[in-house]
Amino acid sequence: MIAARCRYRQTSRTYKDFSKAMELPEQRQRVTIDGLGNIGVGKRKNPSRPVAKSGGSGIIENERMRHSLDYAVPKDMLTSRTFRDKFYKMDSDPKIQREYYQMSKEILSHRSGNNGEDLALYNTRTGRWYISKSGTEAGTPDYNAEILKGLRESNAGEIVSFHNHPTGMPPSDGDLNAALQNGYLKGYSLGHNGVIFEYTPPENSIPENVYLLVVDKFKKQGLSEYEAQISALKELSPLYGFSFREVL
Repeated sequence: MIAARCRYRQTSRTYKDFSKAMELPEQRQRVTIDGLGNIGVGKRKNPSRPVAKSGGSGIIENERMRHSLDYAVPKDMLTSRTFRDKFYKMDSDPKIQREYYQMSKEILSHRSGNNGEDLALYNTRTGRWYISKSGTEAGTPDYNAEILKGLRESNAGEIVSFHNHPTGMPPSDGDLNAALQNGYLKGYSLGHNGVIFEYTPPENSIPENVYLLVVDKFKKQGLSEYEAQISALKELSPLYGFSFREVL
């Protein structure tokens, strides 16, 4: 109970300081969005390594897994020159470019037509892949035995992660925080529409309520959900020490 109250007070202070710095009105319900309540009681994910991506603030990605043509990967997209050329921008080594391209095609082909997520980790030291295709919950890949093995066998800064985003949304705060906690070198989100984002881990975890506050700010300015999340990441990037870009 005492520890829970401490977590709540820390979250509350972070939210208050951020709102003041950004000259934004406080919305106190954001502090309790993770189910802590006003006294900090509730279930929390263990922050120790490894940490699975949380789908809580993925917003559009956060729904039950289902099959729909809305999540279909366009015919011939994966073999198009436009899509293939993106992988030249990910690494200077042609062999690694091919590795990334083949794995991305595999992930998108497998998940075409549904909103589940696959996860693949590439160890840059050993050249080995660790793959999970068993996820049944939208917005959250399954951290299966192979993925956990890959995290155990890898040192911090050796892993490049790949996972799909069925609606083509940018990396979420959950993606960034998982990259930090699991020691990734960088990560890629693969949109079913062909949009690919690259991101690096933040220096410190991004509070979910802070992320949602900034997204809300941009939505109130008339931006779409997609545009608001992009703008939120741009604003938070220098504050939390991460980078992200669309791979073009």
